[in-house]
Amino acid sequence: MNFVQRLVLNLLLRLSVVTVVVALAVGLPARARDSTVDDIQVGVRLVCDTQREAFRFANLYKGDAKAALKIVNAEEGNQTACDVVPVVYYLRHRLGSVRSKGATFNVVKILVIGVITPTGIQTVPPGEYFSALAVDERSA
Repeated sequence: MNFVQRLVLNLLLRLSVVTVVVALAVGLPARARDSTVDDIQVGVRLVCDTQREAFRFANLYKGDAKAALKIVNAEEGNQTACDVVPVVYYLRHRLGSVRSKGATFNVVKILVIGVITPTGIQTVPPGEYFSALAVDERSA
């Protein structure tokens, strides 16, 4: 990798880390965008072990992601059943939609291939998880 490529990658990585920190601080759900299954995506996403947990989160969400996560994880007896994580992933397919008081979500299956850390993107063995992506209804 030449110097310019490393510089661009470094700048993109720093921008990604700043975006992650801001998104976590604000506590807003990730916005779904028009994507295809083949797109590699990077973002702070809800990552749940099961489809049921992702649907439960979407149903509970009333504007406070932390509160919804706390309930889902308590119900599962597992503090890491669902979490909001900066990840690199492929969008698999939409499983359904949920409209709650706080937002409308598309519940999707994702294939996580990496996580964003303070030192950069760390690849992980590919794993299937579930997420709830907020739908921007202003353009609907």
